[in-house]
Amino acid sequence: MSLDIPIQSLLRSPQVREINFSMRGIHVTGQGFRELSNCFFLDNDPGIRHRIRVTVRPELVPSGAGAQYDPITTK
Repeated sequence: MSLDIPIQSLLRSPQVREINFSMRGIHVTGQGFRELSNCFFLDNDPGIRHRIRVTVRPELVPSGAGAQYDPITTK
């Protein structure tokens, strides 16, 4: 099972586009996530090297694993 397209879509979503903060000299922006989304390997473009491919390996994910971003408490 590949998650390439859903993750690429998430990285291009309006919510992610609004991300904009700096931490320890690193600037994190929605545009940066958009550029990252362009690095995902797409089957219709197999000739481009150095792409990201996402593969599910359930044995590496502990039961109950999860995370979420809360804009109210995470400032």
